[in-house]
Amino acid sequence: MKLLEEMYKIIATNSYNDVNYAKQNIVGMIKYLEVESSDDKNGDYEELITAMRKKYRSMFPPRDGLTDFHIWRGEPEERRKGNYEYKRIKMQIEEIFEMNEENFKIK
Repeated sequence: MKLLEEMYKIIATNSYNDVNYAKQNIVGMIKYLEVESSDDKNGDYEELITAMRKKYRSMFPPRDGLTDFHIWRGEPEERRKGNYEYKRIKMQIEEIFEMNEENFKIK
């Protein structure tokens, strides 16, 4: 949840119209995780990862969305730091969701 919250902050503060779906989706993913983590029953971890993977990869269509997302700053060093932080968070999320090339393809 923390990584999704961090991703949301980055996207929201560097927002373009084509990332509105991603912002809404991240909020939905966080709420879904909150419900699943507060549920008394022991849920199926693989089922949770599969559902989250599907929601996550929907934010990366062939064009637009987060596929083309980058942080733009006039100052090159600020731009580099912002994009590095975004990519670091993205890679951590994809590692947790077991996002390899096969799992990232939209089916």
